[in-house]
Amino acid sequence: SLENSFKKKNSFSFRNLGDKNPKQIHLEKLTFEQKLDHNDPADDRTFTQRYFIISDYAGDKETSPVLLYICGESECMTNRGILSHAEELKAHVVYIEHRYYGKSLPTKSLTTENLKYLSTDFALEDLKTIQEYLQIEKHFNGKWIAVGGSYAGSLAAYYRLKYPNLVVGALS
Repeated sequence: SLENSFKKKNSFSFRNLGDKNPKQIHLEKLTFEQKLDHNDPADDRTFTQRYFIISDYAGDKETSPVLLYICGESECMTNRGILSHAEELKAHVVYIEHRYYGKSLPTKSLTTENLKYLSTDFALEDLKTIQEYLQIEKHFNGKWIAVGGSYAGSLAAYYRLKYPNLVVGALS
């Protein structure tokens, strides 16, 4: 997991196939107080959602593209492919941990009542909320591309369909 990769330090070595020397990559480990229920404006409950940022390959901080890597049904994991794309595109990488997975747990128990907050719609709203936050707070105003595999790949496509104003493409 990304968390285990960085327990003692905030960087790791990464080597593309064919590279002779590994590159040190810096990872920001961050959290966001996410709304539990995006559909109920009166419900002010939140949970802590984890996300990670790698900006080592980004050209201009504000206009570089952003690869939004959607972590699926587990903790966020390092992904050599996404870093290769980031290097090629001179992009930031933002990994967002899915609610109910890894350490992004909205509730203390997995009762039927609590699992009503585990849905594709809520996951998409989580992505939107964090993206809008990063556009304001970090000035990540370049083009965003959603990326994921398997279920997270479906989320990337759904996110592009639901919010074409926020993401220019999806890679699944």
